Amino acid sequence: MDALALARATIEKTFTGRCDVIVYEGTRDPVSGITSKAERVLYKDIPCRLSYKFSNSHPSAPTDTAAQPRLEAKLFVSADTDIPAGSKIVVEQNGAAVAYKSSGQPMVYHSHREIMLELFKEWC
Repeated sequence: MDALALARATIEKTFTGRCDVIVYEGTRDPVSGITSKAERVLYKDIPCRLSYKFSNSHPSAPTDTAAQPRLEAKLFVSADTDIPAGSKIVVEQNGAAVAYKSSGQPMVYHSHREIMLELFKEWC
């Protein structure tokens, strides 16, 4: 096994969660010709790992209020899993299921992908 394959296998052994990836897209009704938006499951039950930490947000200008701690969540998935920016990602890990939104383009490595997440509120 070469070094890249070994690195990938090692990282994937840490995937203790499962996730569903959902996109929100327009579909055209062939009869009426009306386009409406609906959720579509892109991936179902894929292995993943959710990592999170709390950090203090630092305002760019001095304020009278203290910096508020915020949760930074990052999702690790296989290098083969292409998750579009803005997707809804429902992660189940450690007995809890939480809906997130991918906040941008993933960080792509040979061994895996890392996606920064925000809590899902609603489709834009």
